[in-house]
Amino acid sequence: QARAREARLAALLAACHEAGRPWLLLGHHRADQAETLLFRALRGSGPAGLAGMAPARPAVEALLLRPLLGTPPARLEAVVAA
Repeated sequence: QARAREARLAALLAACHEAGRPWLLLGHHRADQAETLLFRALRGSGPAGLAGMAPARPAVEALLLRPLLGTPPARLEAVVAA
């Protein structure tokens, strides 16, 4: 799973670079953040890992942004349903 996730991210970043787009917006939300923290805690991660996903992270090809990290999934589902 980790290799597949890394490959997807690399492909998306390469597409940003090729298209001249400086940002890659990802759809991680509040539940994704909680899941990340739980899995990291179960694996014995230290303080850096328990900080969770960063809302912004630089990459060579583009800036990774996660603007929905504080948004509950139910709110996103309501928007889609509307």
